[in-house]
Amino acid sequence: MSDSSEKTASEKPQAGTGKAGKASLEAMASRARLETRNLTVKYGSTVGVEDINIPMCDNSVTALIGPSGCGKTTFLRALNRMHDLTRGASIEGKVLLDGKNIYDDDVNPVIIRRKIGMVFQKPTPFPTMSIFDNVVAGLKLVGIRNKKVLQETCEKALRQAALFDEVKDRLKTAAVSL
Repeated sequence: MSDSSEKTASEKPQAGTGKAGKASLEAMASRARLETRNLTVKYGSTVGVEDINIPMCDNSVTALIGPSGCGKTTFLRALNRMHDLTRGASIEGKVLLDGKNIYDDDVNPVIIRRKIGMVFQKPTPFPTMSIFDNVVAGLKLVGIRNKKVLQETCEKALRQAALFDEVKDRLKTAAVSL
């Protein structure tokens, strides 16, 4: 017979709820490498996510679980300033990386995107760039300009992805044509 003071998983306080949950959330926030504070993302007058407060610590896993359309991708895109590229999108609140708000005016979004990467479920090429330029974008971003190195790296990457034979004659065409 179980002790009546034991609670089932659904009855236990969750992070941020009740005194124990609030203390746990505050303890996590004090060790957080990446943290959101009152993060709200809007597309015009439409709210994508609202008032999100989540600490994320080194050497831990944070899972975002929810139905399609609930704001998971919107939240993730806010973590590396991808909404800067979306017309009509606005951010309120803070996203702190090592205590610094990544949306401060003196923060370079390109540097943030190097530190906070994203892997998309579906391929998302840069729409104004060719297939070739999409594949080698990272190399160019860090200053590699040697044409031979770029060509060899592009071919190797596309072969590893089993795409080279399919696109080898279209490397200079827009990547959105795929």
